[in-house]
Amino acid sequence: MTDSRLPCLADIDAVVFDIGDTLVHAARPGTAVDSLTVDVRPQVLDDLRDLADRGVRLAAVTDTSVMHEADVRALLEPAGVSALLEVVVTSCDVGATKPDPLSLVTCLERLGVAPTRALYIGDRVIDRAAADAAGTHFAFIDDTVAHTIDRWEAAGPGTFAAAVAGWSPDARRAEGARADALARMDALAKPPGSLGRLEALAAQLAAIAGTCPPPLPSPAAVAVFAGDHGVHASGVTAWPQEITAAMVGMMAEGRATVNALASAVGASVLVVDVGVATPLPGLDHRSARRVRAGTRDLSVEPAMTLAETMAALDVGTAVANELIDDGARCLVTGEMGIANTTPAAALIAALTGRPPVEVAGRGAGADDATLARKTAAIEAGLQRHSSDDHPLEVLASLGGFEIAAMAGLVIGAVTRAVPVVIDGVIANAALLVAERLVPGVAARAIAGHRSAEPAATIAIEALGMHALLDLDMRLGEGTGAVLALPLLEAAVRALTDVATIADLQSG
Repeated sequence: MTDSRLPCLADIDAVVFDIGDTLVHAARPGTAVDSLTVDVRPQVLDDLRDLADRGVRLAAVTDTSVMHEADVRALLEPAGVSALLEVVVTSCDVGATKPDPLSLVTCLERLGVAPTRALYIGDRVIDRAAADAAGTHFAFIDDTVAHTIDRWEAAGPGTFAAAVAGWSPDARRAEGARADALARMDALAKPPGSLGRLEALAAQLAAIAGTCPPPLPSPAAVAVFAGDHGVHASGVTAWPQEITAAMVGMMAEGRATVNALASAVGASVLVVDVGVATPLPGLDHRSARRVRAGTRDLSVEPAMTLAETMAALDVGTAVANELIDDGARCLVTGEMGIANTTPAAALIAALTGRPPVEVAGRGAGADDATLARKTAAIEAGLQRHSSDDHPLEVLASLGGFEIAAMAGLVIGAVTRAVPVVIDGVIANAALLVAERLVPGVAARAIAGHRSAEPAATIAIEALGMHALLDLDMRLGEGTGAVLALPLLEAAVRALTDVATIADLQSG
């Protein structure tokens, strides 16, 4: 549900919880009922008691095809959880599983609490869908219940959700602008098609803007999102993790490669700490947006919680909005994060079905042993997934904060009809995620260059895209995409500045 103001606990009469991986650690799939044990998540009992002391009523709903309320309570009782829950409803009790909201609706009816006065906390996208259908507030569980509520109160509806909810693509207008641009290209004083792919680029820019000719994609702004990765501990790179923070400092000072190349084409650079492990006290408020100090090791456990993932998506969308509001007419995706080719390759493998051995590349110069560890880490992460998993859950499990932020930036730019140029393999992974989250956005993004990483080609081909440049680059930071910016401006100027055949005949 949406609300124009920030929600707070004072507006809530009841908090309803999912149980597995929200209040307690979920059992492995297929575990027999008589073998189930309860392992309470950190701080749960203290947080539930605190809520109860504040007058908040507590309840739970859970999907199970074989257990009724009494069975669930019997499991929770020894851990002290059952006594804190006024109502427990199972899918077996009501005959419907989430995302059907019947168990949640039944729970609220038994409590006598209006849906708008309840907060539902869960760990899956189907939990959010059930909350939306029931008309309740919703929050993804974070490290603790208390942290979950704090983040929910601070974030409100979220810029990412607002961008998605407000996007209403006008396909007819876009295709009309594309057709007008192609017709204009054919009418120019040149042989038809002689500008090759530049003509298709001009038509794409017209479709993105919904007008022909489109606005000049200038000035351009590069958003470099930085984050560290827990999978670094698995030996997937020889580079020390501290380099991430050092490079962020260089970018903030204007001394990194992306700064030099951006200066060459007249683009600005904003570096954003969205998940760097090392403290960076010198960053200003536009750059200091850390969600967490690095991800967890994706080869062992989910890299991010869904709450953290949504927060990183919000950062990216907010940055897109701010840069556009400040006058940017084209955005470029950039990133910095030691070991981030591993999560990027893992995401591309999960979302395309390609095996780890095909997506794992050498990144920043991995030797054979390091490449083998990288491939093994990707394989371990993929084992937690099936093709039915929601892309948001895949992003949380295998991704990184900078990848999520770039996906948010892409969606934020697209929903405001501003072209966004995609960089290399990490940005390709972010675009693939963005397309899975919001189908249609990839057609409104531009592949700036083809990275030398194998996963980059796999992602681009899966999206049906063609990179503008192929320079064997694999640095990241947004460097390859920056070099493509003059092509965008040239495509628009060809539409607007070149005389037509009719002009020649009349002159």
